[in-house]
Amino acid sequence: MDTGSTGVQGLVPASVMARFLESYAECRAQFASEKSWHEIWSNHWSHFILWNPMPPQQKPLMKVFAEKLSLEWWDGEPFRLDGAMVPRTWDSVGNYRLPILVAVEHENDYRTFKQEIVKLAHIVCPLKLGVTYLLVGPKGRDQERETSLLAEIHATVSRTLSQRKTYVSEDPNTRYMFILGSEVRTEEFAWHYLSVSAGEDPNDARWMSA
Repeated sequence: MDTGSTGVQGLVPASVMARFLESYAECRAQFASEKSWHEIWSNHWSHFILWNPMPPQQKPLMKVFAEKLSLEWWDGEPFRLDGAMVPRTWDSVGNYRLPILVAVEHENDYRTFKQEIVKLAHIVCPLKLGVTYLLVGPKGRDQERETSLLAEIHATVSRTLSQRKTYVSEDPNTRYMFILGSEVRTEEFAWHYLSVSAGEDPNDARWMSA
């Protein structure tokens, strides 16, 4: 699944994930003390990822990520998305930029991630990206729950895309990508991603460890 193209030059799943991890590492490194990182983790996670980051972080992770993809981050919940990425030479009609090249849904609580998957299925753009997390706290990694959640997300993706395809055609090069951050020790993640194009059978997709 890693070599499929999104239809936008450079937006290949393995490359996208590598740029995401680089962006996370750069933003994470700005909080050197355990206390400052705990404050972000506990109280300001959406700011860390999406908008108006807390000092000393200058840019939210998604803005750094977009720049690494040679795109521009559009925050402020455009079209009720958590954010989007547009070309650096974007046009606009009124207050709306176009075209959207990457639609982003970010959900802190995996229990409501299903609706984000469905929302992405309704958007027309080359790459649709969803991010969520499995948090376990001091007890450490919960391998059984992680395996179960990966299967649950995959099942929702398969059902959603199959149902969409029954009624609405989509560019077969459109790519869906879902990222799960799994807490493996206190306030630190291991990352997994699932990637499938609209022209592929979503049941054949496989989670990859990053």
